[in-house]
Amino acid sequence: MQDLNGKKAVIYARQSYGHEVTSASIEDQLTTCRKWCEQHGITIVGEFSDNNTSSELYDDSIEGHAYAATDAEWQKWNKSQRTKGRKEYKKHLAEAFTLLPAVDFFVVYERTRFFRNPSPLAKLDLYFLSKLKENSVALVDVDDNKIDYINDDIDIAVHRLLATYEMKKLTERKEQSIKVVRAKKEKGITFSNAFGAVWDQKNKTLSFDPEKAEAVRYIFESVIAGKTYAEILHTLNSKYIHLAIGKCFYESSIYNIIRNLSYTGMRKSENGSIIQCINVSNPPVNYLQWKKANEIMADKKEKSGRQKYNVRGKAKRHFLPLSGYLRCGHCGSKLVMVNDKGIVYFCKKTILLHDKKCTESRIRIEQGESNLLLTLQALFSIVFWQYEYSKKNIDAIDKSELLRDRDNIKNQMVLLYDQLTKFNLSEDIFKTQLEENAIRLKDLENKILEAKVREESNNEAEFIALRNKLQKINYTETLLDNDTYCSLLRETIREIVILADGIKIVLIDGNEFILPRIPLKHRAKGIPYSMVTTFLMPIAENDKKMTIINVINFFNKTCDFTGKDHKVLLDTPSYKIWLWD
Repeated sequence: MQDLNGKKAVIYARQSYGHEVTSASIEDQLTTCRKWCEQHGITIVGEFSDNNTSSELYDDSIEGHAYAATDAEWQKWNKSQRTKGRKEYKKHLAEAFTLLPAVDFFVVYERTRFFRNPSPLAKLDLYFLSKLKENSVALVDVDDNKIDYINDDIDIAVHRLLATYEMKKLTERKEQSIKVVRAKKEKGITFSNAFGAVWDQKNKTLSFDPEKAEAVRYIFESVIAGKTYAEILHTLNSKYIHLAIGKCFYESSIYNIIRNLSYTGMRKSENGSIIQCINVSNPPVNYLQWKKANEIMADKKEKSGRQKYNVRGKAKRHFLPLSGYLRCGHCGSKLVMVNDKGIVYFCKKTILLHDKKCTESRIRIEQGESNLLLTLQALFSIVFWQYEYSKKNIDAIDKSELLRDRDNIKNQMVLLYDQLTKFNLSEDIFKTQLEENAIRLKDLENKILEAKVREESNNEAEFIALRNKLQKINYTETLLDNDTYCSLLRETIREIVILADGIKIVLIDGNEFILPRIPLKHRAKGIPYSMVTTFLMPIAENDKKMTIINVINFFNKTCDFTGKDHKVLLDTPSYKIWLWD
């Protein structure tokens, strides 16, 4: 190598986007480049680095932006990027380029730290190499101990061929890596970059940082409890702000965490079934919590438990837990709220289309002593009774029978393949039966998983907490607190249809019944009172053996059982609903 003593150089380092931990650090690159310059007696004019930056980006200069605009292939690549960090230009590379007229060498740890074409047809390499050629600057690859003098267009063409070959090999390695990862995933090995996930490279295991796992559990428990996103974010950004990846937690942070199945130690296979991962330890939540939180989040857009705006400019915010639940009995539209000396819901088609039938669905939340929220509150006992009923019958679930059914379906799918290959089974019949079996198999696997999780989870604490919440509602004299009311409402009622003379209540369990609307003064209509109670009833007629039945009672007038007849509105194994006249 020729004598380089007295020459000048600029050093440039870059760390790949999204690989802050695994790639060589900026400081390591700069240290290696400094040593090379010192060994050859080269004076360092400047050091520049771009951290967490993609290799396919142009420099952040007027010339770089203009050249990028003419590079059709690069523009196509740029539009396909979904993260902001991959679309930003290299700011400090532009600063390094300003020193090119004053130096002899442009020193990098390796060529890919300088640039890498996003596609063979992109012109990124031509631009960078031409910048060096125009200023008679040589490119130094310290890792290979190689100096490339860019003297003419032939040198640029050679570099372009090398870059194309390198990209081909990179694509092959990427495809092979994808195949390996897919094969491992099917065996139950997962790789995740979820918030709080810690990857052990040596043992190939995934665990969760205890402090971040606590924040994840708080998010899941809060969503299940019915808290608003604003409340959750307030706590996250006051108690867990030091754990945030960016400046703070955002609403999108909650969505991303709730949707991520990694927090249960499970993953979805390509056919949609749930697989238990064998390399995940200490998952923050279980599958049932994940499933419940996702159902609530999917439902929350329509059914918000808190009003997000001021009514008629007043600072007071109203508690509107029924928004999204009430529907018009005539046209099926959702009812909207208005503050007319109290909270009133009505169908917009009354105004838009002057539909008189839709006016019958107008309902006032409080009408004298009648209060729709208090009436509905009695129904929340259903959650507890069903929980108690399923808790008693959890052992009755024959998991072994579910496993046998799953094995039978798998055997049927194997037979289908044999019939297709050996007995010329029609391809249409094969596809139809295969799809039907795949749906049944997925359903069975989910049931087996839920049964397993229920056996392992600590139901007793949740059972006691739910019982404590519902102690207040036997006589429905006062409303539960807002959060408890919203969470139990979401677990009990699917929708409420307001008819002219009644209210149809559709429950989450699929049952439904109709409550009458009671005529009051003028045109006003109220609704029955409600009470939760238990009765001792004989198991059979003239039988001394008694059993306890759980009943929700609705009264048209006064809460008095004496001398009155009742009508059964709903009869289920775990509860009954009666209407007293």
